[in-house]
Amino acid sequence: MTSAALTAPTSRLHTAVLGPYVTPVRQPSAAVYRRRRLAVVLVVAGLLAAALLAAGPSVAAFGNDPASVPERRPAAAVHVVQPGDTLWSIARSLQPTGDVRPLVNALERANGGTSLEVGQKVRLP
Repeated sequence: MTSAALTAPTSRLHTAVLGPYVTPVRQPSAAVYRRRRLAVVLVVAGLLAAALLAAGPSVAAFGNDPASVPERRPAAAVHVVQPGDTLWSIARSLQPTGDVRPLVNALERANGGTSLEVGQKVRLP
């Protein structure tokens, strides 16, 4: 009961003391609301555009869609067969040291056999 008695007079006193100094709250005009809405729409559109630009390359990297710039692959290395060339001599020129048998086998698989003709282009693995 004591608190109820104290509440009413303090609120009236508070209003009486601040009454002349309190400015009335003005509602924003319709033009202000339009500007605010326009600003919010522009910020949201900018964020959406930035997100789409950032997501584009990553989506292309994970999907089957090509990226905007085609991938550049190095041209396949070839050796033009000269008189006296064999798969062994070509393999030895590519790998001067070590065992060349795996390289000879790879050359054979890449070119469909062991027969070579002068001027033939041998694909190098």
